[in-house]
Amino acid sequence: MVTNYIYNILEWANLCKTYLVEAKWYDNGYIPTLQEYMENAWILVAAPVILVHANTSTANPITTEGLEFMKDYPNIIRWSSIILRLADDLGKSSISHIH
Repeated sequence: MVTNYIYNILEWANLCKTYLVEAKWYDNGYIPTLQEYMENAWILVAAPVILVHANTSTANPITTEGLEFMKDYPNIIRWSSIILRLADDLGKSSISHIH
């Protein structure tokens, strides 16, 4: 059970690090390359955090082996997160053109 909480904390820490990277880019006026942006942006959707949190908070929490598998961000998590992030960015882009 303690292991589950550790994974949860680590995912939150990783999310906070990505927010910090984005904040530094903004503060310095830096425009990242598409690759730099995507490496950071897909985590900002928070899908990994939500999945770990949901799986560690249930009556039958995920096994340690399952958490280890999720820690390496398998393609199903990574690509789903990228799709969500691109959809989010596209929505923001459409709104900014209206104003």
